[in-house]
Amino acid sequence: MYQHTFIGLDVHAANVVGCALNPDTGELVRMTMDSDPAVVLDWIRRGGVYLTVY
Repeated sequence: MYQHTFIGLDVHAANVVGCALNPDTGELVRMTMDSDPAVVLDWIRRGGVYLTVY
């Protein structure tokens, strides 16, 4: 069926901290990256995440 991954972003001027949680496996991935939107989007896409914003 569908696989969900929940992502949280803590955005600051100098960097962004992203966390991704797979609720099925309990896997938690944390990454600190540059605040460049292209870098953040690349991190999201590498995780195989289809983005829905609420």
